[in-house]
Amino acid sequence: ESAYWPSVYFDVNSSKIMSGSNTNLASVAMMLKSNPDVKLSLTGNCDKTGSEKLNSGLGQKRADAVKNSLVKNYGIDAGRLSTSSKGKSELLNNNSNSVNRRVDFSVVK
Repeated sequence: ESAYWPSVYFDVNSSKIMSGSNTNLASVAMMLKSNPDVKLSLTGNCDKTGSEKLNSGLGQKRADAVKNSLVKNYGIDAGRLSTSSKGKSELLNNNSNSVNRRVDFSVVK
């Protein structure tokens, strides 16, 4: 529960996982494999550019892309993963758009 779950990052207007985030994704997969009872919520986020409607949809696509990768590439049971989007509603940093284009993980209780 209190474990650190690294974020997965994306380029502008993209739902394709950045190659630099593959290590983070592998870390999440290893944590899940080591803890088979843990379920995660994957939340897609976007930067402040673009409309809320566009960013809401893009955030959902990002969360779905991470879920699909965990299932397809790492064999994680899809039933352990739920997805949602916050769009641009909860910016992590107002001065750096790149850290806002991400998927975050949280343990489902």
